[in-house]
Amino acid sequence: MDIAKLRRLGSGAIPVVLLSILLLASLFLMSAATQNSEQFGRLYMLLLVVNLLGLITLLALITSNLLRLRRQYRNRATGSRLTVRLMLMFVLLALAPVSLVYYFSLGFIQRGIDSWFDVRVERTLDNALELSRASLATRSRELMKRTEQMSSTLQLADELSLPRLLDELRVSDDASELTLFMSGGHIVASSSVNPAAIVPDLPNESVIRQVRQSGSPYVSLDPLTDKGLYVRVVTQVPSASPLVELRFLQALYPISDRVSVLAGSVETAYTQYQQLLLLRDPLKNSFILMLSLVLLLGVLMAVWLAFFSARRLVTPIRVLAIGTRAVAAGDYTKRLPMHS
Repeated sequence: MDIAKLRRLGSGAIPVVLLSILLLASLFLMSAATQNSEQFGRLYMLLLVVNLLGLITLLALITSNLLRLRRQYRNRATGSRLTVRLMLMFVLLALAPVSLVYYFSLGFIQRGIDSWFDVRVERTLDNALELSRASLATRSRELMKRTEQMSSTLQLADELSLPRLLDELRVSDDASELTLFMSGGHIVASSSVNPAAIVPDLPNESVIRQVRQSGSPYVSLDPLTDKGLYVRVVTQVPSASPLVELRFLQALYPISDRVSVLAGSVETAYTQYQQLLLLRDPLKNSFILMLSLVLLLGVLMAVWLAFFSARRLVTPIRVLAIGTRAVAAGDYTKRLPMHS
């Protein structure tokens, strides 16, 4: 393909159509990505590549047309001045509304994303999380006192009555499981609301060591497999003789499903909010970058269309001027190109 054909191809409607499709595809991808944060992350590089390819192509076409127009203007080619005026007029008409839309869109992105992180929302989430933790802490302290009272009751109980006594204490204190065990892990007696639970859920060695060294009860919120959230209390049973091996009482108290769900939802909402807080500036910069790229594509497209339209409008006038000069010079054999 020779240079003349390449020039005709570059100055025709094909580049305009192809670049319009490219621009529309970029806008569609951006619209789809902004509706889903995960999709935005996956399409981010693709959006950048598409927009950069469009920018490079448009810049190449515009640079070629500018050099061509500059050469025609210096040579005082017919219609070159009118082409410059029309092109400037089209560019100004396109830039005014696009710049206005960009300005308000930029402000909308800034204010819109910042509104997601309102100080009152953050304070409310902090208060909700603190209230949830305080409620569970109050409940845990209450259950710890109950467990200490039960350990005092077990102090004077004989070995034969321990299973029956544990059952009574478990029922009276609404516990799910009570286990009396030695410091080495040997189970003395156990009572569970689930008769099928043969082996109790004992604490690990670090918990037993902590209770033995500090002498204070251990309290924690533990999620048990397929059982939900439980308050685990481990306390040392008072001993009448220092020669007797230490015994420990573990109590498991169920947390109601509603409280577990509410506490979990508050914790999840707070965690998600903190993650969004960390992503606020990168998210804002990404949206501004994509908006700027689309704006730049639109502006360059408008400049290219200005070249294309001005050349189409001026071509008949230029051909008419060439024919008029030929007739004035007595050249009646001059054949003028036909343009549709």
